[in-house]
Amino acid sequence: MGGRKKIMKKVLIAGAGLSGLTLAYRLKNKGYEVVILEADEKPGGRIQTIQTEHQTPLEMGATWFGEKHVNLLSLLGELGIEKFRQHDKGIALFESMSFVPAQHFDIPPAEEPTFRIKGGSSTIIEKLIEKTGRESIHLNTAVLKVEDRGTYLLVSDNHQREWQADQVILTIPPRLLVNTVSFSPELPSQLTGIMQNTHTWMSESVKFGLSYTLPFWRNNGYSGTVYSQSGPIVEMYDHCNFEENGYGLKGFLSGSVQQLDQAERKQQVISQLIKLFGNDTPADGSYYDRVWSREKFIHFPYEGYILPHQHNGHPVYRQAYMNGKLRIAGTETAPAFPGYMDGAVAAANHIAQQL
Repeated sequence: MGGRKKIMKKVLIAGAGLSGLTLAYRLKNKGYEVVILEADEKPGGRIQTIQTEHQTPLEMGATWFGEKHVNLLSLLGELGIEKFRQHDKGIALFESMSFVPAQHFDIPPAEEPTFRIKGGSSTIIEKLIEKTGRESIHLNTAVLKVEDRGTYLLVSDNHQREWQADQVILTIPPRLLVNTVSFSPELPSQLTGIMQNTHTWMSESVKFGLSYTLPFWRNNGYSGTVYSQSGPIVEMYDHCNFEENGYGLKGFLSGSVQQLDQAERKQQVISQLIKLFGNDTPADGSYYDRVWSREKFIHFPYEGYILPHQHNGHPVYRQAYMNGKLRIAGTETAPAFPGYMDGAVAAANHIAQQL
């Protein structure tokens, strides 16, 4: 006698960032049919690695992690992705005021080392896409509406297409989600109120990077670490690659430079580097930056002040809605390390275990 035919459940995931892709990978391994809708023209979300002309992977998004980030480390091991320790040997610089020379000091070895992903953070994105199947991802496709049709959910996108799914998981940052997607019936007011006031991690950051033909700072005894209260660079770190044949510096700029164009930001950064490292600072550096508040598929402007990590990991994000067919994931929903890569993986793991 033939056995009963197994019906494959279809899951629709909104967002091809680390949470969405990890979840797709987990669910495909469990036998689910998965489709991913990504509003942007590229996958990765807040993981964005630029491969520069000097063969230096520069991170414009998520970069560092530690030994406490066990969910991320477990996934890296599972996917065969290597990590390496952040370089911090040498003299660090602290700039307290623009008219005072920077202080030189040695940073003691960190008790908890910081790591980066070999080849760049986007390595994990590419590996997950490879495992999940590129054909499962639909780019330039934004979710506009989710309707409960009883036995399934109906999702409408920006191309006037409709998608049916047994389960829908939204990995869009909560504040962006509540302001760009409509629901029928409407979601509970407690949930939408929390979403409106949930901080989107990194969305106000201005990140920059420079790649060089030589690591001039290392050659002069500097670690590449800079802290400044006079800006525009407020933090900076060595960003050479694992093989140490691609050389770079990477850090954060003051929010005050957001209104400048990229050429003006570059000019101010180069001027500060010359002031910090001397007139022999090479002129061949290639400059890149990312103003994350301009990323419309990540950031939705705040109406007032929201604290860093506000409502990240709130209990409302651990519940299912629309009679168990709708769930919200993404790094801001994780109760531990929300906003970080580890939180993104943990949120995906939680949903995969629930289904």
